[in-house]
Amino acid sequence: DDDNANDNNKYTFVSKKEKNGAPALLLTYIKGKQADAVMREYPHLGPTVMKGIGGGLARIHSATSNGITQEEATTNNLRWYQSDGGCCDVQDQIDGKVLSDILSCKDEKRRDDFLDSIYTNELSSLKTEMQLVLSHGITHGDPFADNVLVNELNGEFSSFIDIEDVCIGPILFDLCCCAIGCCFTPVLDYDLLDALLDGYTQEQKLSQLHF
Repeated sequence: DDDNANDNNKYTFVSKKEKNGAPALLLTYIKGKQADAVMREYPHLGPTVMKGIGGGLARIHSATSNGITQEEATTNNLRWYQSDGGCCDVQDQIDGKVLSDILSCKDEKRRDDFLDSIYTNELSSLKTEMQLVLSHGITHGDPFADNVLVNELNGEFSSFIDIEDVCIGPILFDLCCCAIGCCFTPVLDYDLLDALLDGYTQEQKLSQLHF
């Protein structure tokens, strides 16, 4: 209809596969292999892979100035972490969806121990810090190793893929999500974590508040 046509005209490319059309983004073809597969097949390349991922993530985070407001994001057709999803599902924390899932856990001891020791004590302060303290910028939203392409011969970073969760949000959550998704094998591998943070801080410094 006319409304949908007018809405689609806001974008350069629109997919016609969906019923009402959907904004589409054309990207330059990037060669590479998924980073998780490379690290499994060639474990010695793990630190190189993670250093490249850290640097790439920092460049995403530094692509916008801190201080953008929700109104400014909406005006520029940018998703906002508190209302539009993305940013490692932070909205699910804010809206109470995660709390509801925890409360529905049938293992009472596991549920109550987690609520008493961690979640209920941290959620309120996290909401405040996300709004007032933590730096905001462009977040990938799902920076796991399977969403990264690297050169399978030497582990050098090529590109992030799967950008459907990109939005404006607290960049620290993006970095932590990356560490959780990439640095456990299955326990925390400190060499991989060190490489991630080394690559990140070479591109963008973390303030003391982030620690």
